[in-house]
Parts: sequence; structure tokens; C-alpha cells
Amino acid sequence: MSALAPAPQQPLTLLEDAWSLRDTAPDLARQMAQTDGRFVDGHPSPEAGVLLAYLNWRAGHLSRAVSQVGTALLDLRAQAAGPWLMRALNLLAALHSRLGQRDQAAALYEEQLGLSRVVGDPECTAIAQHDLGVTLRASDPVRARAHVAGALETFQALGNLYAAAVAQLHLVRFDREAGDLSAAQTTLEQVLACPLLGQHPALAAAAYAEELTVARVLDHPERVKRARRHLRELCAAHDHPELHITAALALSVGAQPAAALAVLTPAVAAARALGANGSLPTLLERVAEAQAALGQHQDAVASLCEVLTLERELHHAERRQGFRMLDVLHRFHHLEAAAQEQQRYTAELQAHLRDLQTLNARIRELSRIDGLTRLHNRDYLFQEGGRLAELCSAQAPLSAAMLDIDHFKWVNDTWGHQLGDAVLQRLAQMLRAVAEPGDIVARYGGEEFVMLRPGRQDALRASCQALQGAVRDHAWGELRPGLRVTLSIGVAHTEANDFDALLGEADRRLYRVKSSGRNAICAAD
Repeated sequence: MSALAPAPQQPLTLLEDAWSLRDTAPDLARQMAQTDGRFVDGHPSPEAGVLLAYLNWRAGHLSRAVSQVGTALLDLRAQAAGPWLMRALNLLAALHSRLGQRDQAAALYEEQLGLSRVVGDPECTAIAQHDLGVTLRASDPVRARAHVAGALETFQALGNLYAAAVAQLHLVRFDREAGDLSAAQTTLEQVLACPLLGQHPALAAAAYAEELTVARVLDHPERVKRARRHLRELCAAHDHPELHITAALALSVGAQPAAALAVLTPAVAAARALGANGSLPTLLERVAEAQAALGQHQDAVASLCEVLTLERELHHAERRQGFRMLDVLHRFHHLEAAAQEQQRYTAELQAHLRDLQTLNARIRELSRIDGLTRLHNRDYLFQEGGRLAELCSAQAPLSAAMLDIDHFKWVNDTWGHQLGDAVLQRLAQMLRAVAEPGDIVARYGGEEFVMLRPGRQDALRASCQALQGAVRDHAWGELRPGLRVTLSIGVAHTEANDFDALLGEADRRLYRVKSSGRNAICAAD
């Protein structure tokens, strides 16, 4: 198709047509962008710069794409908001996400989503909705899946086959991670049947990597062989770095150590060439496993030390564990000095690998726990609450209690935040004491807490009454003479699959208590 010469058109009309061809005929789209009449001294117009950046990203040239879209975005922000500004925001967000910079990506997606709704562009709105869902996948999978599913409906209505295939592929991952392998397999077959798959090798690699993962779990050896063959053929035919990273991560699972190392080593080089890359730590961990299995212990230690360095840069939580990491690294260096004592070396190496696993588990815990009260935090509450709400029915409702410390601002203002923190910590202990196995107790924010319990609200209300009794009888005067603490509580339950609505109802009942004198429980309208 690249041999077809486009007819003369006005520049923006030409670029709109080129944008519509970016996924189905990328060579022709590039040719049309390069004929944009507003090229000056070899530099494209902002709109052409966005299109060329997109094409370079899909071709695997990430650094070039980041530079181009960044330059274009500066010019587009100075103009009235329109589709090209939203496309630039989306592209830069996608590049940040691919490079492991999730916070920057989420902020850009939210900006694009707001602009696209104002402008009324359904495709830009769906793209932002989809990509925001992908970014939220780890922290809030229920909402993330809803975002992607909504975007898929729009893509299908607009006839955007490429975007629909990308969205379906993410839904495959959501379903697989949720354990719904039947749904994952059905959607995956639709992706593999997409007529554009042959034009987009990186998308094809991602699809066959998912097929390999699902086929292993379902124990389909023929599909495993087919997926492996397709991935090897794609790697042999293309030098796209993201393709090689995706294929290496899939092919290394279950492979012999030497074979795993053979596919992982060039993928590590490709990830390093991309600069900051979220896949590099995972690749290096796989490399370390293969090196250790082959007896290359010093190389394995070096690979894991690099993982530690990368994780320190990528995760703020891990920085808080910096001294613990230095201790692990010190013992790794000690192993290197004693390499000639192979048997002891191997035993100690395994011990320190367990230390690293413990450290990683600690980092994961930090992402779920409120630092002051040691209860679950708000992110974990919404993640698990959404999951439990999805299981709700008339036979299996879900109850929630929203709790608020009365006049807590007065406590802080009168006696200081240090005493206020002590009150929060003691209340957290009391909440744990009345909670039952299976309950989720979380700090919602400030002086507000939430307790979730499967079942109807009667049992949860009884626990809240016990909590109020414990708070009433507690010797608060030990903290400060004259201190008195009371709670206002709203309790509700739901049989619907809507966690936000459940919290909203509990919050409304809490407000009713606050409005009528505080220090009570409201569990009915």
C-alpha cells in the first residue's frame, strides 16, 4: 500500500486521513505525514509530529517517539483543545506507562479523558478510558476491567479493529488473572482471528504469549507448541524490541535453563536499549534463575543486584527499606569472596534469595497497609471490596460499616496530632478485636474507618455495638486527663454488584447519625 500516492488535500484533512490509516496501513500513513505542507526545514507540524511519533512507537523506536511527541505537545498546548492535543496526551501517557512511569501516565490519561469529553470525540474518549483502565489494573482491577470493557464497546461501534483487539487482549489478562479461563480462551480466540494481526507483530506476540500462558494452565500441549512456534517465527522475522521482550518472557517459562537464558539475554539487551523499562527487572530475575540453575552463581548474584538497583529506582516503598537492601547486598558480596567453597556458597546463596523474596513480599505489603494504624489502606479496601461485591447475590450479601471518631478535629486542635495518632492506633486495636475471620478492616481516610463483612448487616451491627461499648469503657484518660472518645457509625448491606453504592449508603447513614447528635449507630433508613 505504500506505493499508492495520496491525492492532494488540505494538510489537516490529509493528516486526519493518515491518522485513520496508522494501524491498518502504517507505511502509507507515514508517507502522507511526510507530505504535510507545513513541514519547515525538515521539522513536521505538531500534528504530523504526533502521527510520526505514534508510528515510531509502534515500530519499536521509543526514544525517538518520546522526543517527537514531547515537542509536538508543547506546540499543541498553546492552541485550542482539539483531537490532536488529546492524541498527543494519550501517546505520551502510553510511552510513560511502557517505561514504568505509572503516575505520570495516569495523570496524562485523566487529562486526556477530561478534554475528550469536553470536545466530544468518542474515539479519544474510548482510548483514554481504555488506557486508564490498563494503568489501574494492579491497584483496582474491578474498575480497571470496567474501563476497558466500556472502551471495547466504543471501538467495536467505530469499527476500529486494531484498538478492539488491544482491548480484548487486556480483557483476556483480566479474566485469566481472575481465574475465568473459559472467558479468557473465548476472547483470546477473537483476538487471534483479528485480520490486522499480521500487520502488527508486537500485538501478535502479545496475543501468542497469552495463548501460551492459557494453554499451559489448561494443559493443551498442541496449543502450547503452536504458540511457541509463532513466537519464535515472530522473533526471527522482526527486530521490534518490545516484541522480543514479550516473547522472551513467555518462552522462558518452563524452559530448560540454557534455553531460557538463550531467549532472555537478547531481550535484556533490547530492554536496556529502550532506557527505563518496566520489563527489565522481571527479565533480570528470570535470567538470575536460569544462571543459578546452571551453576553460574556469581552471574546470578550480579543480575539480582541489578534488579535491586532498578527496584529501588522504580518503587518508593522499597526506598524505605534501603538499609535492609544494603544488608542483603553485603551478604551477596561476601558470597562472591567465598566462591571457591562451592557447597557453602550455594547454600548461602539460596538463603539470600529467600531474603530477597521476603523483602519483595514486604514491599507488596507496604502497598496494602496504612502506616499509622497497620490496618488495610484505602486502595486495598476498594480492591477487595470490589471483588467481594462482584460475588454478591440475594443469598450472599455484603455488609459495610462506616465509622467516624466524633469531634476528632477538636482532639487534634486541643491536644496535638501526636495524641490524635495515639487515639487512632488504639481504635485500630479495638477494631481488630471485634472483627471476625474474613472481615476487611481498613482506614478510609483521616479519622474514618470501614469494616466489611460477607453476610447481612445484623451481625456487623452487633460487632459495631460491641465496639462502641469497648470505646465507651476504655481508659482514655491514660492518654490525657479529660479525654473522651465516641464513635458515629453507619451500617448497610447490598445484594447488588456495586461496591461504591454500598459505601455510599453506609456513608449516608453515618451522616444521619452525625446530624442527630453523634455517638450512635444507624443501620436503617
